Amino acid sequence: MELEFKGTKGKWEAVMNTSKNSWTISSWDRNKSFGHIAYINTGIGEAEDIDITANAKLIAAAPELLEALKDLYIQTLDWTNQGSIEEKYYFKSVLEKSKKAIEKTLK
Repeated sequence: MELEFKGTKGKWEAVMNTSKNSWTISSWDRNKSFGHIAYINTGIGEAEDIDITANAKLIAAAPELLEALKDLYIQTLDWTNQGSIEEKYYFKSVLEKSKKAIEKTLK
């Protein structure tokens, strides 16, 4: 399984633009280049705004979440290869779910 993320590099952040009632998800890489990833318009009511705010923050955290999941997958796979039959069985479904999520992201 290839584990390199091919999307926009750099740290992603969500910034609320109150004048346009929208969120902008952007990235800054080490070379200080700037890239827009997504624009999210806010909803009409308070409930929609709460959902949209949560969605914007989740999108901005996606690269870090992917890295953490990849690290956890690799460490757990290494650990279960050395473990007992019971440990391998216990973690098999977790590893499969993690692998599918990683592959879905990287394809």
